[in-house]
Amino acid sequence: MRVGRRVGARAGRDDRGRHLAGFALKSVVRPLIAPEEGWPRGEILTRLRHDARVHALPPERRQGQRGPTPKWGRKLPPPRQGGRWSGPWREAETYIYGRRRKVRWKEVVGLWRVAESDVPVKLVVAEVAGYKKRFTLVGSALELTGLEMVELFAARFRQEDGFRDLKQRLGWEECRAWTKNPIERTSQAQWVTLSLLRLTQFALESAGEVDWWYRPPWRRKKDRPSVLDVERLLRRHRGEIQRFLAEWLGDEEEAA
Repeated sequence: MRVGRRVGARAGRDDRGRHLAGFALKSVVRPLIAPEEGWPRGEILTRLRHDARVHALPPERRQGQRGPTPKWGRKLPPPRQGGRWSGPWREAETYIYGRRRKVRWKEVVGLWRVAESDVPVKLVVAEVAGYKKRFTLVGSALELTGLEMVELFAARFRQEDGFRDLKQRLGWEECRAWTKNPIERTSQAQWVTLSLLRLTQFALESAGEVDWWYRPPWRRKKDRPSVLDVERLLRRHRGEIQRFLAEWLGDEEEAA
């Protein structure tokens, strides 16, 4: 229970201000979507296992029906066979993983064994252009469309890209300090540096410049620059940057 609350407190928010957590363990999911009294509800959005146990919503109780009301509806085909779920396929185009891609998806509201029978969820199977394997997702925010769920799920990988750039390009994981303050100062400086590098990349792209970034022989299909390309560009102009900074600092000292 405590783990679920901590995850919910650190989860991201969607454009409606709700928490969205991406963990599929039952010990985390249940405290988020069915919290104890006094705790806010969180929403989950996560990848669905291809063999997950999913069910349709139980049928409404008929007048005069005897016996207990069933908690689970009929068993649905597993997510790896999501194309067999009821309902039509839908198609649209949206921004996923750095470019606009065509998405073909099917969605259905049902029940998921991990969330238990008292919480309906939305199940999504999607085919995204450029990817051989289907996306199989589950979310508890029923008002989100299947396309929005695919967009939100794909957007979280931009965070992973940021962690990679901070660690591998800017040396975040190499920070060594004995107290809290140096760690915070170093981290904030690296976050600002990464933001400036990204802004430089976007500005060069919007200007139509294409000859400044590198296509390695082992990655001929690379179609956009990266933070590493911006770093290479700045290194090529290191001498000019150093002279500019020296003149700028010299002017400040004279003015003082």
